[in-house]
Amino acid sequence: MFPQTMYADIKSSLKSPPESDSFPDVMSAYEREFGRVRLVEKIWERFDYTKSFPQLLGAATRFHRELATMPYIVDIITTNWDAFFEEECGAIPMVTGDDYALINFKGRKVYKIHGSINVISSLVATREDYNECLESLKGSALGGTLRHFIATRPVVFIGYSMLDPDFQDIYTALTKDLGKMNPKNYFVSPFPSEEAKRFGMKEIVTDGTFFLHKMKEKIVEHGCHLPDSVYHRAEDFFEKSLSARRAIRDINHTDLPGVLYGHFYLDGVLDATGRIRARRATGEYSDRHHVAELCRNYEKLLGNAIDRGRYDDAAYIEGYVSTLITLLLDDDDPDVPPYFCFTQRSIHDLEDFVRAARNLRRRNRSAFDKAVKISRDAGPDLIPMHTPFLDGVFD
Repeated sequence: MFPQTMYADIKSSLKSPPESDSFPDVMSAYEREFGRVRLVEKIWERFDYTKSFPQLLGAATRFHRELATMPYIVDIITTNWDAFFEEECGAIPMVTGDDYALINFKGRKVYKIHGSINVISSLVATREDYNECLESLKGSALGGTLRHFIATRPVVFIGYSMLDPDFQDIYTALTKDLGKMNPKNYFVSPFPSEEAKRFGMKEIVTDGTFFLHKMKEKIVEHGCHLPDSVYHRAEDFFEKSLSARRAIRDINHTDLPGVLYGHFYLDGVLDATGRIRARRATGEYSDRHHVAELCRNYEKLLGNAIDRGRYDDAAYIEGYVSTLITLLLDDDDPDVPPYFCFTQRSIHDLEDFVRAARNLRRRNRSAFDKAVKISRDAGPDLIPMHTPFLDGVFD
């Protein structure tokens, strides 16, 4: 991406380069010459520059965006300082001992061996920092967690340099007492590595992002995982629903109370789409079984809402579930309707929607009476909006 790496940039700034060309020794030399604050500024400036250009940011986060929609990857270990796993993958950062207050929080975690750009004091850059980090890993909560991971599950190393003696020191420290009981680990890199073999790792010679992509394809084939294209399908339904919203906006609900259920339905669609967008980084909605379970749970709430005469909640739930269903559809399945009223299923155009709303009093008197009450309470100049809360329909 950049004309030269940060390592090369910093090294070229030195008046007195160190004897050793290793990364931490070069950082130490820079710190001695210019001070710790200037070193941190150089690191910060590089990340800030990357984030200010979409082209650079896109290249820097290509791997993270591929990983984001793989919800079964829940524990990530990194030596990188950037916050891309947090920002692109929804990961909770574990940087210092205090962060372990969040260890039982549900969701993906990223364990940052060398600190984070968001916690300046945690950055591990210089030789002195590396030595302190290595010693800390022998007894810290972070070191204990990493040893537990390596001892109890296979670890896939992607993007690490097996030639880096500092990485070798860390890995050796974490696996020192495991001996032959160390689980089989994997090393993914475009280039073969004799060092990976020496550490007993199985090599997979390929690009890291491509590796994730192919692994995702295989899991989609097995039916447990939804392809990333489902997010585009949800966005298409969102755009269609916005058009429906514009179409019904000018219909006066005091004259046609049933139109309110169209609004509440679309509130459900828009809220569901918004949440799917917000949670894409976590991969929550890429899990087919999770989405199907959500649909079943909301169907139960829908029954409760109707039984309790909460038709506004029922219409909202219908919209929410309809959006979830778009994620589960095959390409040749019928489109999900952008309109809703209790008198007719699968309303795809404005004319049918208006007809259904006019029939509401005759076809579903209780739903009509509820709409009349909501309309009167709101007044003619206000279109009521359903918020993302359903307190009245839970058992």
